[in-house]
Amino acid sequence: HALNLKAERRFSSGFQILTAYTWAKSIDTDSGGAWGTPNLNPANFNLDVGPSDFNIDHRIVASMMWELPFGRGRRWANGISRGADLILGGWQLNAIPSWQSGVRRIVGSPNTTTLGFVSQRADATGLGMYDSFNGITPRQDFGGANTRRYWLNPGAFAATQPLKFGTSGRNILSGPAWTNFDLSLFKTFELSETKNIQFRWEAFNALNNVQFNPPDLNVVSPNFGTLQSAQRPRVMQLALRYTF
Repeated sequence: HALNLKAERRFSSGFQILTAYTWAKSIDTDSGGAWGTPNLNPANFNLDVGPSDFNIDHRIVASMMWELPFGRGRRWANGISRGADLILGGWQLNAIPSWQSGVRRIVGSPNTTTLGFVSQRADATGLGMYDSFNGITPRQDFGGANTRRYWLNPGAFAATQPLKFGTSGRNILSGPAWTNFDLSLFKTFELSETKNIQFRWEAFNALNNVQFNPPDLNVVSPNFGTLQSAQRPRVMQLALRYTF
């Protein structure tokens, strides 16, 4: 099930904004696809009921476009020459800010059940997944005490004993949320009524926000519970587009 909200407003000054929010919950026993995982116990799929691998609880995105009010046919400098308009007119600023909550993942353990096609999960020890330990609060203070970037308390899970199924639930952990801000600037050169050339400067993740991937969730890994990788940083590109 899901809730989708959308708001759109166009202003006479050449500015428009479109905003969409989604609150969703997808539950299954095996998400399938390239990101899917085999079940814990092939004889009891009820043990795998949980949030889907692709489930995103919250996502909000906005799209904003502003035709800058300078140049011929615009609010200011409307009477400038064609030559001056080639420099001053025809600019458009665009932005796409977005935020989403983290994806869901299991906490894994080596498969010692002697069964194939089993996605073994770690045992839950009873400690809170985000409880503080040794002066460290998971998910916080990466520049201070939490220099190893712990996303969870590693003491909350343990390797599953041989011939046993893990006691932790499926996809109980939410990975880091992502914040993104794409920015672009266009300049259109009108060649005729039907032809134009558009220069584009585009910056993806323009603010260079760190977008962490889910932590290392192998309970026997020396890096268990820590954030080890992230999505690519800021990317910029230049382009020319000819329309005819």
